Amino acid sequence: MGVDQQPRLSTDDIQADIVPGFRRGSDVDYAQHFLLLRVADRDRARVALRDLLPSVSGATAAVVTAEEEPPDTSMNLGFTFAGLQALAPDGVGLDGAFADHEAFRLGLAKRSQDKIAVGGAAEEFDLYGDPSRWVVGDDAQQVHVVVNLGAMNARLLEGHVDDVRQRVTAGFDIAHEQPAALRQRTQEEPFGFADGLAQPRIEGFHQPLPPQRGVVAQPLLPPDRFLVDEHHPLTTDGSFMVWVRFRQHPDRFDEHC
Repeated sequence: MGVDQQPRLSTDDIQADIVPGFRRGSDVDYAQHFLLLRVADRDRARVALRDLLPSVSGATAAVVTAEEEPPDTSMNLGFTFAGLQALAPDGVGLDGAFADHEAFRLGLAKRSQDKIAVGGAAEEFDLYGDPSRWVVGDDAQQVHVVVNLGAMNARLLEGHVDDVRQRVTAGFDIAHEQPAALRQRTQEEPFGFADGLAQPRIEGFHQPLPPQRGVVAQPLLPPDRFLVDEHHPLTTDGSFMVWVRFRQHPDRFDEHC
């Protein structure tokens, strides 16, 4: 995507799944696996996370040219607000760090209890679905940490997942595991539409695209559209991730159309 050879963003402090992302368009065998963890023993969980930190993939390592090979495996960590509370002694500094981020503090399960009406509709409906029907993420299956694991192929990923799984089991319970793989048509989403055409480009990280005939120019967006910059050590150079499972019905969609 035309990455600057000397990005102005603090790439040593930014996780690679925020920018530039792990997978390139040419990585057709790329696979991912998510470990969704719940703290079982706070002290042991903190030790396990400290052990994982050197293996966390930063943006610097993921910035490679077209001629270079990216790292074989990748790992990034995400924390829910409940997870930060479970890991931090007495929740030090948490309310101040996320005072303006109510959605993050409440979590999806809590917000799903609200009904809304859209466009003047007389009947309100569940915007986020019914948590009692979720596989994970409701009150009974609360998630504290999301471990995002990736590899250039399924064989590499299998060993990567086994290694990380063993490293976290002393302090965490595994609430859910979600394997993920590319579709056979990697540029097409399940309903048949073209996918991956509007990847954002970030000022201070990407180079401007040269003009192309018949192609609308992609502007460089300011980093604060993606990165939090509040001068707080818990949020600065981080971002917010939504992890959600959908059941999709392409056949019903086609029939409806």
